[in-house]
Amino acid sequence: SNQKLETASTTGDKIDISPEYKDFLPSIALTYFLTENINLRAAFSKTLARPEFRELAPFSYYDFISNESVQGNPDLKRTLIQNYDLRFEVFPAGNELIAVSAFYKIFENPIEQVLIAASQFNPVRSFANADKAHNYGIELEVRQNLSRISNYLDNFSVVGNLSLINSKIEIDNKGNEGFQESSRPMQGQADFIMNAGLYYENLDYGFSSSVVYNKVGEKIAKAGFAGLGDVIEKPRDQIDLSVTQKIIDKFSIKFTAKDVLSQDHVFIQRTPSGDKIFNKDFKTNSYSISLSYQF
Repeated sequence: SNQKLETASTTGDKIDISPEYKDFLPSIALTYFLTENINLRAAFSKTLARPEFRELAPFSYYDFISNESVQGNPDLKRTLIQNYDLRFEVFPAGNELIAVSAFYKIFENPIEQVLIAASQFNPVRSFANADKAHNYGIELEVRQNLSRISNYLDNFSVVGNLSLINSKIEIDNKGNEGFQESSRPMQGQADFIMNAGLYYENLDYGFSSSVVYNKVGEKIAKAGFAGLGDVIEKPRDQIDLSVTQKIIDKFSIKFTAKDVLSQDHVFIQRTPSGDKIFNKDFKTNSYSISLSYQF
């Protein structure tokens, strides 16, 4: 692979960034059928993540949404990832599923969003490679029809998954001893992810509806650097509603309500004197009605 960025600075200096890599990316997946309804899966793969061009470009621009300057890093390297997965799954009936998975990932040169100090110590968002990172966890997934509880619940089903994740990245904290730790979770990686949904479908009346809940655990939005503390995104609860009714022939009308709770996105920054509010995004819920035709 080759990425090429060629331009000139305001001073007329030519900037030519052209990283080239020759990567071997193997993958293998095995499935062992314990019974007709029970599988055991194992997989290994090697993947990569390339930096975006704006992450490579050594220029600054202002992000009016986050109210901060953003600067690229021409020294960024692509990330190599080793993925190990093990999954045990049971299919009780129809499209029902109960599965437990375990995963382990090794990152080489992971790319993170970091804060760097600029003039007058104003923070600037940039990007940097760490040396190594490890990520492991388990996931539980369930897809179940509620008719097992009662025949009156035959049209109801539940879908849910829960991931518990532990990540660790090693950083160089020379000059920042006592303020920034030598290891921490990966930037952007939450410690848990939870989704749950209740679904109702009646084909005879052409009616369906759903209530979906989502929550993501605490995660580092921007990693601290050069004496600046990590910026942490706090968890928030999100609920979405959807109702669809088939009307004349192939026409359907759909009502959706997104982010009903409309909890704010809150970001805090870790400092030697304690946590402080770094930013708060005020959220509002949204409603929509749509009409569709199925050919």
